[in-house]
Amino acid sequence: MTGLVDVDTLDGRTSEELADGIADGLRDAYGDAVVGVGSFEDGDPSVVYRDDALSAAYEPAAIRDILENIQLESLGHTAYEEYHDQPLHATVRVYGSVVTFVVPFSETAGVVAAVRRDRSPGVYDVLDTVEECLP
Repeated sequence: MTGLVDVDTLDGRTSEELADGIADGLRDAYGDAVVGVGSFEDGDPSVVYRDDALSAAYEPAAIRDILENIQLESLGHTAYEEYHDQPLHATVRVYGSVVTFVVPFSETAGVVAAVRRDRSPGVYDVLDTVEECLP
């Protein structure tokens, strides 16, 4: 049932390839409001874009740990879809200065995007942009 993308339409594309397109779309739409974009798939996290501030604030190993934790949190999201009898499109977390979006494609694959809270549009605008970048 999973949300924004039907895995049957991926045509063999990996989460990392989809994240590349999402990073391009978000950066075109929101410029330097985009902090980073990554993906996870079967235990293999990847960062496809990170700005200088993110690079300065976190070592690559820390970013990998964050992506691995996000993947672990995505396990079981289908149970929520069953509870509500509708697909889960994304989870959003609002921090002091950053908003993160996790878009699951399956229980073990998805994309993560982070945007600056003070320079980004509304949550639904970002989600609409992500959706436009998907097949």
